Amino acid sequence: MRYDANGWPMIPHRKFTFDFWALTLVFAALPLRFALAVRTCLSPDEAYYLAAHRLGFTITDHPPLTTWLVGLADNLDFLSLELRIRLPALVVGTFIPLLLLWISKTLHDQPSHQRWTALLGAFLPLPLAGGFLITPDTPLLLAVAVLLVIHHQTPSWKKNVGLIFACAWGLAAKVSMLVPGLLLLFLSPHRSERLAVAMGMAIALPIALPSLGFQWHHAFVDQSSAVGTLTASAAALGAQLLLWTPAVLWFGFREAWPRPFERGLMLSMSVLLLASALLRQVPPEPNWFAVAALFCIPFAAGPLARGARWVQATTLLLGPAAALLFASHVLWPWLPIPTPVDPSARLHGWRDDNPVAQAPGIGVYGPAAEACIYQKQCEKIAYIFNNYEQFFK
Repeated sequence: MRYDANGWPMIPHRKFTFDFWALTLVFAALPLRFALAVRTCLSPDEAYYLAAHRLGFTITDHPPLTTWLVGLADNLDFLSLELRIRLPALVVGTFIPLLLLWISKTLHDQPSHQRWTALLGAFLPLPLAGGFLITPDTPLLLAVAVLLVIHHQTPSWKKNVGLIFACAWGLAAKVSMLVPGLLLLFLSPHRSERLAVAMGMAIALPIALPSLGFQWHHAFVDQSSAVGTLTASAAALGAQLLLWTPAVLWFGFREAWPRPFERGLMLSMSVLLLASALLRQVPPEPNWFAVAALFCIPFAAGPLARGARWVQATTLLLGPAAALLFASHVLWPWLPIPTPVDPSARLHGWRDDNPVAQAPGIGVYGPAAEACIYQKQCEKIAYIFNNYEQFFK
């Protein structure tokens, strides 16, 4: 067995075989994500991207890839509105855990490890939500997963093409792709790989630059909703523990730490998350850390597969079981969760023009975007787009 400079086994592509039950777990999530996609209304963010596409406006919250994907999907008018708009997320959300399986196979080469990777990669809260809601994080995480798969492969022109694609695709989705891209640019020992990363980022940088300034202000400057440094920091940490479970983060960080690229990614995203909480005194959006947390899944699979029963049971209860319980609530609201803190409330009522007014995360643009999509009343969202600086700066 040959190993690369970071200690990864270099396994030829032809030897890769995936465990049947691991694949079954990955595809078992698809019917649930399909049901979530057709049963719920478009979220305010999804309606926002779709309204921008239909009205022909350019928005700088994020680079344009998500709006482009939404626009392409909107042409599939033989499908219901929600299903066609979310089709890219349904497809991409299936590929991401398959790529995590590939990493798990490279790291451990044990069926039990693959099964833990599949279970966590498909049924943890954020992967499950990202598998049916079309947001910039869905294509971004695909790019990060591709990057993690090919980073430790034997250098070749195919690998370089993959690096170009992953960096360009990810940066066209969200500017946080700059973190893994720049790390690989400086840490890769191969000149051809560094050139491929630079080419991929250069391709997407012109369309990502407007979003970079917007996101910098949003992440590190705006204090309009300040709640205090301690509260913001505690909320940031608590959100990550809820989304990924303590065991996945702990084991993932521990196992990945000896590898320079993975260690750099963990440290960079942790520092950025904490800096945002300290500078703005506002809890950062929970999905920001997904770039680093995603790769914890295959790294944590080994220790979990070998771990104590109580650790395994706790991880299953706090992760997949809790996510499935909440998914049932998203489909048919029944849990006694106060509306102001219930994120599922954003996904109901818009079709009938009867939304839950106190639902969290609607934003200033949410009702206007939803009214445009479902009620064909686009004057208010058009006004917001025309006065973008006033509403989003």
